Amino acid sequence: MFPTSTQKRFWIFGNKSELSEMRKAVNTAHIDRFKTILAEYPHVASEEDFLTADEEAVFCRIVTETGIRFGDEFRPEMWPSVRWTAFAYFKRFYLRHSVMEYSPKNVMVSCYYLAAKVDEFNVTIDNFVDNLSSGTRESNIETVLNLEPEIMLKLDYYLAVHSPFRPFEGHMIELKTRMGLQLSSLKFDIEAIRPFSTEFFRMCLYGDVMLLYPPSQIALAAIKYGLDKTIGESRSSNFLRDSLARLMDADFGAMGEKNAAEIFKLEKVQIRIGQICELVCEQASQNFSTEDSERLQKKFFTYIQKVSGELLPKLKQIEKEQQQNSGSGDRSRPNKPSGFGRCLAVLLHFFELSEFEDVPANFIPVASSMSRI
Repeated sequence: MFPTSTQKRFWIFGNKSELSEMRKAVNTAHIDRFKTILAEYPHVASEEDFLTADEEAVFCRIVTETGIRFGDEFRPEMWPSVRWTAFAYFKRFYLRHSVMEYSPKNVMVSCYYLAAKVDEFNVTIDNFVDNLSSGTRESNIETVLNLEPEIMLKLDYYLAVHSPFRPFEGHMIELKTRMGLQLSSLKFDIEAIRPFSTEFFRMCLYGDVMLLYPPSQIALAAIKYGLDKTIGESRSSNFLRDSLARLMDADFGAMGEKNAAEIFKLEKVQIRIGQICELVCEQASQNFSTEDSERLQKKFFTYIQKVSGELLPKLKQIEKEQQQNSGSGDRSRPNKPSGFGRCLAVLLHFFELSEFEDVPANFIPVASSMSRI
């Protein structure tokens, strides 16, 4: 149930500003980690070589478009809930980590594979990588399998994602049941909204709506979007208001405090549904030119070359020496722990016996182009 879920407790946020601040904090923290080493090696790189928080957001948007196409073209055909879950993981991951720490393309692909497992969409790793159009088979398998437990760790193993598809079907049944006479008078088949609602769910993947609103409200917004497209916004608003009134047992003609409270609640829901539609349409319509995309990719790969390639090894060595000097060197571990070590860490985490330290990022993208996976 969503009301008692970890999704509601930990992964639904108050507003867009809160998400923006979280992403800025992650970006700043990553740059701050390198400040000492940048001062020591100014000829290698500078802070200007790092992506800004806004550039990270654009970069994630570019990869999002690629990820949506990957889901469209995946064979066997992927369930909508799997793709929704994958994007939930992807968006959550980059609230805690910078694009400069983990290649977004690698993370996107690995989120898909993890989501397929969690949603019980049966696909082997061999069949999964058959859908990747770039990189070698061996390197793709290694990338996905190495990142999968890392993503689980970074999400605190909160892997259950409530998508809006079941609530949508429930709302559709309610509309057919409670609003049958009104639908008949309109000579309207409610199933006509389904293609438009499906389009709306796809648009949701571009932005942050799944981090801001519960799935049942997103489902209602999808119904409103479908109604707007089929019977027009004016008739859509009236129809949705009447259907919500019946669902909430509110009577616009009745008096009394209880009914007034129900009407107030209904109006709040209507406003919220409108806000969701507005947010989804706004974020889905954002476009970036080919020039912007190419410039950003070039800057990212320059960052990989200068910072990840030259400065990161030096920084890791300094951090390792600092750990040893502080008496914590015995707790350090190899950069690539064994599968047994990862599984043990998962068990320890669940039983709250130990913390599992960060695994260094794999900065090598699956492919050099962001336009394909």
